[in-house]
Amino acid sequence: LKISGSGGSADSSAVTVSSGATLTTATGASGGSAKSLSISGTVSPGESSAIGVFTCKGTGTALTLGTGGQMVVDISGYTTAGTDYDQIKVGTSGTETVLLSNTSVSPFTIKVQGNPAGWDDNVDRTWTIIDAGAITGTFDANKFTLDVSSFTPAETGTWAIEQSGND
Repeated sequence: LKISGSGGSADSSAVTVSSGATLTTATGASGGSAKSLSISGTVSPGESSAIGVFTCKGTGTALTLGTGGQMVVDISGYTTAGTDYDQIKVGTSGTETVLLSNTSVSPFTIKVQGNPAGWDDNVDRTWTIIDAGAITGTFDANKFTLDVSSFTPAETGTWAIEQSGND
C-alpha cells in the first residue's frame, strides 16, 4: 500500500499494516497521513531510500506498534525530520498517544538505513523517529530490535533505542 501524491492522505481512515504488508508514503515533511496507524507489518515514511514524515491525525490512540512490526528509517542527515530522516508524527495537538503492544518475545523492529554525509563515530547523534504526546504501555528497549545492517558508514559506535519524554 502506498499513500502518495502531494501530501497523500487517508485523514478520515484508520490504516492497518498487517504482517507481511508494507506501507510507503510520499516524500518530504508532509509525506502522508491517516486518522490512525496500526503497524504489524512494515512502514516506511517516504518512498524507498527517500525521506518522509507520516502523520497520524486521529485523537486518542493514533499509533499502535504491534508485535512483529517494523519501521524503516532512512537517514541522510542530522537535524530535520522529513528532510534529514524519516519520522512518524503522532497527532497535531500533542495529546495523541502511541500504544506499545510489542513484546520482548515479538519485538518491534527499527531498521535504520542510509549513508549520511560527514558521519563521525565520535559524535553522538539523536533522531526523534516517533514524535508523540503520550505513550500507553510500558516502554522497554527489550521490546524493540534495532537493525543497522543497511546503514552504510563503517560505524563502530553504539546504537540504542530509548524514550525521551513522550517520544
